[in-house]
Amino acid sequence: MENTNLKLAKRYYELVNKGDFSEDTYYKLFAADVELFYPKFGFGKGREGIAHFTKHIRQVINFLSFELAKFNFVEQGDYVVAEGYEVGQTTNGIDFPNHENSFGKFATVFEFHAGQITRMHCYVDPDLGGQDKAITRLFKEDLEHRSLLTVEQQTKQVVDQFYAYLLGKEQGNIIDLFAEEIDWDMPGNESKFAWLGKKTTKKEVDEGFFKIHPHYVEPQSFEVDFIAVNEENATAIGHLSSKILKSNKVFESSFVTIFKVVDGKITKYHFLEDSYKLDTLQD
Repeated sequence: MENTNLKLAKRYYELVNKGDFSEDTYYKLFAADVELFYPKFGFGKGREGIAHFTKHIRQVINFLSFELAKFNFVEQGDYVVAEGYEVGQTTNGIDFPNHENSFGKFATVFEFHAGQITRMHCYVDPDLGGQDKAITRLFKEDLEHRSLLTVEQQTKQVVDQFYAYLLGKEQGNIIDLFAEEIDWDMPGNESKFAWLGKKTTKKEVDEGFFKIHPHYVEPQSFEVDFIAVNEENATAIGHLSSKILKSNKVFESSFVTIFKVVDGKITKYHFLEDSYKLDTLQD
């Protein structure tokens, strides 16, 4: 027969699986002076510390599920150690574990007193789906000022991630940064350049730009000079150089990119370049 401490440890994972973080269920599991530890987050104290941690996890992760059937539990006195397996998806749409540099394994040490969790130390690599840079930046915020990212911070984070993927500084699927419905526009002569024009869905962007663009254009250089952010909106300014493969001519231009980011996804992308000069290179 399971003892009370083991039941409480399992109850914690069951509530997280349900997404139940209410005061009368989830928070009642913890003692008022509970101590929390999580890698790169550091230490949290009391239920307020649990609340800070829970908010941060929920801003990094779209969903998280613990596969309890794959758990091992070890009990000794006031302690329960859980060795578990987790799956989920980050807020930029990346599934984890990816079984390349993340494997979903973790261990958590619980300490109990009087039917409540007094200490919960989790030992896990929070790299999740290979997004360690972005998540490390999040967890390194000053502990005294931990709160949800501001809208501007979220916007900047997504735009930075976009260019990290685009320029090959980080590995990831760039299309996952986009919302399902999007206001996409790259003005120009669509009859000559198949990747130009308006698009309204992530699928159209993927198939009508990212998958075909490399067949027409060979990038030479792409530099972002600066990014300005105002709430959900961002503007990136820079310059580029590309070889148009059909004409074997080099196209150089300054560019302005207009983004809008809502709930961690790009919902607007307008890319403005010297489309008149581009048009002349195909002749």
